[in-house]
Amino acid sequence: MPKTKTPSANSVTTFLDNEIARLEQRLKACPKGELFLRKNGRHMKWFVAGKGRKSKYLPKKERELAVQLAAKKLDKARLTETRRRRALESQIVGTIEETVKEALTPEKYDHLIQLAGSEAPKSWDEEVRRWAAEEYPEYQGYAESLRISTRSGRKVRSKSELMICNLLEELEIPYRYEDALAIDGMVFHPDFLLRHPRTGAYYILEHFGMLDDEEYTQNMLNKLYHYSSAGFVLYQNLIPFGETKDHPFDINIIEKLLRAIFL
Repeated sequence: MPKTKTPSANSVTTFLDNEIARLEQRLKACPKGELFLRKNGRHMKWFVAGKGRKSKYLPKKERELAVQLAAKKLDKARLTETRRRRALESQIVGTIEETVKEALTPEKYDHLIQLAGSEAPKSWDEEVRRWAAEEYPEYQGYAESLRISTRSGRKVRSKSELMICNLLEELEIPYRYEDALAIDGMVFHPDFLLRHPRTGAYYILEHFGMLDDEEYTQNMLNKLYHYSSAGFVLYQNLIPFGETKDHPFDINIIEKLLRAIFL
């Protein structure tokens, strides 16, 4: 029987990255609005809705628009699933070798690598630290609120974010502050986008400091919903923290969780 070539982790990751880029590009060219289907007997009726607007009936004479919106809806669903799998791939890549090394003990693992004349897989550490040092599209809104300086000189918006930044730098966890993240055709700027030094996996850390405000809380839930649709799972690779007047910010809780995940 002919041998089947198993794709490497790098080739799978590259495929997923290319697929995400392709789908995002296709969605940019799609018409505005979202298609909704409602069953009517044996047939489906088409409805279209814009952002913040009620849906309206789409007659058969506008089939061309329905076709484009159908393709858009499928591509959005495909993009969500591809991003979810890419997030999982990032978590898996690198962890296998770490587990093997721990199972054999580091000393025996290093000896076997040398004896076999092979090289240990490249660590993600160098890549993610280069990623953290690169320039990126930070959020430009409310620039006047960026008044507080961290130890490294970064400007942040609150004392809570100051403590988080200082903690991330103290623990040497690579991160970006308010980096742009495209999800579901929208651009979000999470407070902190983190990378795991051993696996390269992405994590979102969000600080919600005004949970006494009803509208603010609703916006938080909406944001978490979109993060979830992109493959970020609560307290796995999505880490939200909130505070109210009666329940103030506690950096010690964040430190314990970060140490458990990253160190």
